[in-house]
Amino acid sequence: MRVQRPKYIDDILLRREYTKLLRVSSGKAVVLLSGGIDSTVAMVLAKKSGLEVIGLEFSYDKRPAQETTNVDEICEITKTELYKVGYPTPLRKHPFNMQETEKIEIPESNSLYYSIAGGFAREMGLEYVIGGQILNDRVNSKNERSTPNHYKTLNELLKREYEPNHPRILMPLIYLNKIEVVRIGLSLGAPLDLTWSCPNNNTIPCGDCVQCLEREEAFRISDDSK
Repeated sequence: MRVQRPKYIDDILLRREYTKLLRVSSGKAVVLLSGGIDSTVAMVLAKKSGLEVIGLEFSYDKRPAQETTNVDEICEITKTELYKVGYPTPLRKHPFNMQETEKIEIPESNSLYYSIAGGFAREMGLEYVIGGQILNDRVNSKNERSTPNHYKTLNELLKREYEPNHPRILMPLIYLNKIEVVRIGLSLGAPLDLTWSCPNNNTIPCGDCVQCLEREEAFRISDDSK
């Protein structure tokens, strides 16, 4: 799915003026943290840009345990206050035995993540919600929910819900690929060694999944370009 990249992005990358990707230089923000490269770079970028930043982490069933461990370590080393939210899990009562319940799994949804983050930001008096979605997410998922227009729509909904003091979603990395994001992270001193990319629930990355292979390629090419 091709989305035209704005010219200002190429100018920023050429000049290595990475903090201009955020297009704001003050204020308070919450960054959605997954423990991966992209959200970690987004958080460090926000801090380097002059924003006051807190982190928000979502927990859900079958999430790799190493991810949440790494989020804790990243927040500790970057001195970032972290809030944790459990992903909604509805419970249904058994019709013939009200003591028995059944869990209903709700599919993961960025719309739900950012809706909750928007409400959280409004309650905490924060101006921005920052996410780490990148170009690779769009290529891998091949759907409209990964495009800049999708987050523009979510911003319009937040504005309607919370006018006049509504938080705004910022996606500083959404036009960048994984290699570019790694280069930015290394340039900004982000703790990329503490990030976790593998979706498998192991203590070490599998090295074979799409996420692991993208990570390995991005670091290799970034090292070769030095």
